Amino acid sequence: MRRELRGLSQVKLGAVSGVNRVQIADIEAGRGKGSVETVRKLAEALGVRVDDLV
Repeated sequence: MRRELRGLSQVKLGAVSGVNRVQIADIEAGRGKGSVETVRKLAEALGVRVDDLV
């Protein structure tokens, strides 16, 4: 998981990206996909391309 490889907790990624921690948990667990804007924010916070996350 890219988040873990960068040493980020869900809380820290949420703070850096502006995405709610619960939404991050849901995406990681496969319970949700997130909007295009959410995925863009996560990709930017992780330093990857959106294509790398979808």
